[in-house]
Amino acid sequence: MSNRFYKTRHAIVHKAGPLNLTFHELMANYPLTKDVIRNVEYALGLESE
Repeated sequence: MSNRFYKTRHAIVHKAGPLNLTFHELMANYPLTKDVIRNVEYALGLESE
């Protein structure tokens, strides 16, 4: 994932400044976040729907 994606996510979550993310970057990186969440769920022994 791009560094800008992480910085933008941080800005959204912590309301820390403007967002600088293109639609292309969002479309390219968003599916990768699903893998991260899925792996965290697996590590915690949780199941997603």
